[in-house]
Amino acid sequence: MGKYIASAERFDQLRKKALLRLLPDRAEIFTPDRRVMTPSGSYTEVKGERLLYKGLPSIPARLDISKHYRSEEIFGQEAVVNDFELHVPFDAPILADHKVVLRGDTYEIRKLLDTNTWAITRVALVNRVDVGRRIAQNP
Repeated sequence: MGKYIASAERFDQLRKKALLRLLPDRAEIFTPDRRVMTPSGSYTEVKGERLLYKGLPSIPARLDISKHYRSEEIFGQEAVVNDFELHVPFDAPILADHKVVLRGDTYEIRKLLDTNTWAITRVALVNRVDVGRRIAQNP
């Protein structure tokens, strides 16, 4: 009887099991890069900070490839913008302006989809912009 009672502890156990199976990859989430003025009056880029998830630098994640294809010009050269859905744990420290590094590629978060308290993961719409030699390669 006690094993089927709905409790916060039971839901946490179920979420942990589901996360192990649903999110096979590990991602790193960074705050946005900032521009800082130097004493000479010029600007320099400061890389964003890596966010921790439960004290760890990597966050369980899964990247679903979208079938959407969009060709654009970026800074005068042909580019392919690849759109994806990124799934992370529901309590991951993620905001719409953060960047995600997964399998060596950097993705920009464009939008976070609404979630509810029963959700196991949060879904973010992300994209990766490829230019030059990587256009012909599949992700």
